[in-house]
Amino acid sequence: EARVLVATDVAARGLDIKGVTLVVNYDTANSTEDHVHRIGRTGRAGQKGRSITFLTRSGEDAFKAVGIAEVMRKANCPVPQEMQQMVDRVLARQQQAKLNEHKWDHLPKVLMVAEKPSVAKLVAESLSGGRMRFRKGQSRAVQIFEFVAWFPPAHQKCRIMQTSTIGHVFGLDFDGHRPPDIADLFYAGVKKTVEGPVAKNRIVEHLQELGAEADYLALWLDCDREGENICFEVMSLCSNIEIDNVYRAHFSALTQLEIQNAFKHLGRPDKNLALAVDARQELDLKIGVAFTRLMTRQFLDSAKEKFRVWDQTCLSYGPCQTPTLWFCVERHKEIERFQRQEIYSPKVTVDIEGYPVELSWVEGKTVDGARAAQVEQAIQGASTAAFLSVTSERKTARRPVGLNTVQLLKAASTGLGLSPAHCMKVAEGLYSSGYISYPRTETTKYSATFDIVAALREQANHPSWGKTVRYLLQQGNLRSPAHGTDKGDHPPITPMRAAPRDEFSKGKEWRLYDYVARHFIASLMGDAEYDEITYVFDVGGEQFAFTHHYVSERGFFYAMPWKAKSLELEELDWEMPAMAEG
Repeated sequence: EARVLVATDVAARGLDIKGVTLVVNYDTANSTEDHVHRIGRTGRAGQKGRSITFLTRSGEDAFKAVGIAEVMRKANCPVPQEMQQMVDRVLARQQQAKLNEHKWDHLPKVLMVAEKPSVAKLVAESLSGGRMRFRKGQSRAVQIFEFVAWFPPAHQKCRIMQTSTIGHVFGLDFDGHRPPDIADLFYAGVKKTVEGPVAKNRIVEHLQELGAEADYLALWLDCDREGENICFEVMSLCSNIEIDNVYRAHFSALTQLEIQNAFKHLGRPDKNLALAVDARQELDLKIGVAFTRLMTRQFLDSAKEKFRVWDQTCLSYGPCQTPTLWFCVERHKEIERFQRQEIYSPKVTVDIEGYPVELSWVEGKTVDGARAAQVEQAIQGASTAAFLSVTSERKTARRPVGLNTVQLLKAASTGLGLSPAHCMKVAEGLYSSGYISYPRTETTKYSATFDIVAALREQANHPSWGKTVRYLLQQGNLRSPAHGTDKGDHPPITPMRAAPRDEFSKGKEWRLYDYVARHFIASLMGDAEYDEITYVFDVGGEQFAFTHHYVSERGFFYAMPWKAKSLELEELDWEMPAMAEG
């Protein structure tokens, strides 16, 4: 009879169980020290014992075998031949890694900085083909990915160090005390200050340390004004790098092709765009402080009383929110001015060959109670409806233009259940993961160099809309929408790779991606055409009408079926009979 204790790693230390003669390590310990403590459960107080450890030939167990073999040699235990072979292979690889570590020491170093850690990782993976080394620097919030690649500006191979910031490095504040007089605020000096999260995560020290090592600087910040401003913030921390060795990557999506193309065609940072952000930041600060003082002095006491916020010391409202405040005030005034009144919309239901059909009053609606009563009396006195006329009008619903940020926010708030702020957070996550192009743009016109066919082919096998895309590709003759505006910033928002529903862990990510993809496909399809057919009847001397629609060309409705509903198209599943006047 044998007494067996089955335990997790928690039994490795602190237990003094007498009489243990055998320890079996089914899963190897994470460190050599833990292994010693485990096998030390046997052979205690001068007694002898045995331990058996199971090892696999996996990389993790092979690495652990090195420490176990060393313990066995010190205890004069023979190391099995197969285990020794594993150890020898690991030691040989470690020695080769040490040699490789210094193999490229003679090459120039390039520091590449992205705006977010996730973007830094994607850029490094795309340019290194996955063959990169990871190490930590001064900051725990961002990583360093190292690899060797051909750097076009240097015309040779270089050691690339890819890292990132976590947004803006510097904020803006008044230089010294804020003047008490509001008018003097606008003449007061300002200074750059290190943002709180940046200081906490040692981003400045991190970039300064890497900049001191580098010969070249390649900036991979987001390609907008804010990104351009962050470029110059990073440059100020890497001032030892000559200005002629500073380059800027221009990209609109985080796909491998886009990243590699940006790397091959590096440009220069734009000082004017950065200065525009500096000016905006100073205006935001000064106008914001002035407006906050005005609101605090005027409304603080009233706000404390109304909202019971007794510890409130100020009412802060920045210039970005001022237009929104105006809309809120105007809406409040409209509500106060509103006068409640009865509105009458007469309707009547008639039977047409067994189908109940609701007719609407031709005049629409009225606030005149006497007129409404007159119509009601006419309806009640009539037993039949006399057909008067039928008209048909051909209408066209234009396909959408390229998707910009404003359109995306409207769609998110009205149809996807996402607030504007939440929408942009999700969109930026999709962009960082390489699913969509850059989501901040005012442009709605595709550029002449945009490869529409390649973008569509990417979606050809998608389970939700692949059939529609394949039909489009087979038809050929794809044309961008004739309408749309090029604002000179980023191209319209488009899908960058096909992804099925189960690839997204959250429903909101899928809903937004689904909308972006369908909008893009719809923008390359034909316009929708339909006939609006109106039948007019006489009921007791009053005219009533019935309108339905016949869609002759569905066009982009195939990609965006909800558009037919938003246009309030009434399609019949039965056929109206031929009718003669009277």
